[in-house]
Amino acid sequence: MRTTLVAISIRILAGALLSAPAPAFAQEEPIIVATVPFDFTVGHQHLPAGKYVVRPEYDNPSIVWIERADGREAAVALTIAVAESNAPTTPSLIFETRDDQHVLARLVDADDTQREIIRNNSHSAPRSRKNATVAPSE
Repeated sequence: MRTTLVAISIRILAGALLSAPAPAFAQEEPIIVATVPFDFTVGHQHLPAGKYVVRPEYDNPSIVWIERADGREAAVALTIAVAESNAPTTPSLIFETRDDQHVLARLVDADDTQREIIRNNSHSAPRSRKNATVAPSE
């Protein structure tokens, strides 16, 4: 009898949990969808070449998620708003080359808002810049 009551209680609890609505997390629209033709780093995270979706954190636009379109790789970066007169006028990911590695340095979105990735001062000075091409959204 006791075993039957425990089994019924577990079934009722499981049914209640399964029927409860899941929390809805609002997901920001991507600000940039780009195909990056080379491996690169964001902070200390190494990411392979591929198609990436960049979107701000839901409640804090200073935090940006850089996620591979297939969901296999991702990085989070802290950014600050900047203004640069010679920045691209289309959505772009701007990379710097440091120690023979491509490092994501800046983002430019469709509204020409520029955000610079905050980096550790231990990195060497940038040698050159490259822009990744923005791929069409699907």
